[in-house]
Amino acid sequence: LHGLDLSSNQRVSLTEFIWELTNLYQLYLHTNQLRGDLESIGKLRNLIRLDLRFNQFTSVPESIGQLTNLIMLDLGHNQFTYLPESMGKLSKLNRLYLRGNQLNEGEGGKIKKLLPQCKIKF
Repeated sequence: LHGLDLSSNQRVSLTEFIWELTNLYQLYLHTNQLRGDLESIGKLRNLIRLDLRFNQFTSVPESIGQLTNLIMLDLGHNQFTYLPESMGKLSKLNRLYLRGNQLNEGEGGKIKKLLPQCKIKF
């Protein structure tokens, strides 16, 4: 299994089996009601695309920095107010979507410095 799309299912939580799918390249979880802890996302080190937009997540875990193969990350339309420094490890990332969150200008400036090669949409 290289791609998994659980979008638009009105899910409120993720089952632990998702974190066991370590060969995934693409994971689409957009347009649900997901919330809670994403710390285990770091286990999915082969991901190149991750779409978490239109959910209710409140924090981006430090483990996001372990996803060093990511080229596209969509975190738009959640409730994020802070982005971890570990995102600076995402050296292959070329598209990052952050609109619809509660990030202040300081967070925006920080992420631009951490990911100078990345096209970021606020």
